[in-house]
Amino acid sequence: MKKEIIGIVAIVVVIIAVAGLYIGTPQPREQMTVTVTTTAYTTTPTTPTATKTVTTPKIEKIKIGIAVPLTGQFANYGKEVLDVETIAVKHVNENGGIQSLGGAKLELIVEDTESTVEGAKLAAQRMLDIHKVPVVTGVFISSHVIAMQPILEGKVIFFPNAMADEITMRGFEYTYRMVPTAKTGGMITAQMVADLQKKYDPDNPIKTVVVLNEDSAFGSWGGIGLIEGAKLQGWKVLFHEEYSRDIKDVVPIMSRIHSAKPDVVLIVPYFTDSVLFARAIKDMGPGARFWAAANETGFTDARSLAELGELANWFTNTYSYDVSKDTYWNKKFVSEFEATYGYTPSGVGAKRYWCTWFLKEALEVAGREYPEDPLNPQNLKKIFDTLQISDPNHPAVQVYPGPHPILGFDSKGDLLYPAMVGWQVIEGKTYVVWPFESAQRDAVYPRPDYTPQ
Repeated sequence: MKKEIIGIVAIVVVIIAVAGLYIGTPQPREQMTVTVTTTAYTTTPTTPTATKTVTTPKIEKIKIGIAVPLTGQFANYGKEVLDVETIAVKHVNENGGIQSLGGAKLELIVEDTESTVEGAKLAAQRMLDIHKVPVVTGVFISSHVIAMQPILEGKVIFFPNAMADEITMRGFEYTYRMVPTAKTGGMITAQMVADLQKKYDPDNPIKTVVVLNEDSAFGSWGGIGLIEGAKLQGWKVLFHEEYSRDIKDVVPIMSRIHSAKPDVVLIVPYFTDSVLFARAIKDMGPGARFWAAANETGFTDARSLAELGELANWFTNTYSYDVSKDTYWNKKFVSEFEATYGYTPSGVGAKRYWCTWFLKEALEVAGREYPEDPLNPQNLKKIFDTLQISDPNHPAVQVYPGPHPILGFDSKGDLLYPAMVGWQVIEGKTYVVWPFESAQRDAVYPRPDYTPQ
């Protein structure tokens, strides 16, 4: 089992009232943690100056494998992940590369998973047999990660972004993900909705909800989180429906919602199903005061806005990325991304930015601690097990959501301090509306198109 756990580990959820963020209590660790202080980075609007190194260059390039769907039904999301990774690698290389390895530059090796499990397996095998990379990143579809884990285990550091909880429950010791789990994201979403109601509609407390989710591992775990979050708030779940990700007709579900008359609908969608629900709401009405999605896909991302137009209005979704965070590195990332690709990064892709900078620091430590074999996965694993980054000037810290994040992994390979923010589509644009102290504008709650029955 991964990273021996001392004693009995309980997953504890703490709601932080001041920050408005929901975080998991870190689990105990055997190893000493390494806190990186990166004085080479700056928050002033100037080009950061890399710290000089006297290390004789041994490695000119370090291949980093990224496996994403560039064809098939998830290609648009895959493109965003690759776009973010490309910007992140560019920034790392411009900032001096891996200085402990003589300024070695990162080189992206891209494989198309073709939006299928078989494609993901083939991509994993090609990373090992052809490209021989030390790290594989970027995989954000949970079923793809689950299929790739047995192939990659022990041969590379596997650094995916998929959210299904079971990914880090299966005993694979070389898998690390720096994003909240789907269950945690569902619980955060319930807390966000509770806060929105209390602030914007205090005379109408939420009593009943309906929970919907698509039936992949990602959707199922998110649905569990929504149900548990609803129970923590004291809400009654009128019904829970898990539907096929490939659903073609949501009218029967909408009819059931209208009959049940919940106060709120909580949903873990993907892309196609979220489009169907938004269009059905136009024809049938929302059937509830509010619709809140969980875990970054559907309704509020750039692809959904392009497809739905004004039909995306009033939906919210929770993201492990705050596009409005007012730091030097976040603004640098967003401005360059928008100028290069013509759209705003969402949580689906943006997480690759801080993950790449975390990887950069892990490689820096590897160059210092294991100069004879810095890219050996066994050596990198020791670093991933212990490395924590908290320097407020560090690019990863400046882009990750929350005022004082600490980036590192717990005993299972999950993020120590998961945090998310709430986005809402208002008049065709997305805004951060929660937590309130970092909101770009007030949320709209309840939906203006809701008519009590």
